[in-house]
Amino acid sequence: WVALLENARANQGYLVDFLPLRKRDLSGPPTSLPADAENFVVNSRAVVDALRAQGPLSDAEHLATLKDWDKRVSTFQARLYHEKARLYIVTEASWRSLLTPTFLL
Repeated sequence: WVALLENARANQGYLVDFLPLRKRDLSGPPTSLPADAENFVVNSRAVVDALRAQGPLSDAEHLATLKDWDKRVSTFQARLYHEKARLYIVTEASWRSLLTPTFLL
């Protein structure tokens, strides 16, 4: 996870994870985080909002996506500030391939 965060920071990208952040075993919040982590960690809601703001999603598609999600996804909001930023998405595969961005927004 830290390697993904470092790559997001170095490439002016974002680490996409579930918010609020939890330990891998879900036992509570992380013990410690880099001081600037909040500038680089966003959730899937921020990605969908950015896709709407930048044009690829229509209002109807945006609303349909939000309706399909569990309420906890939309509760915690973060913002993407840079267009065409690299997104590093936390998945099981990302633990094996830590340095490859999943896609560009």
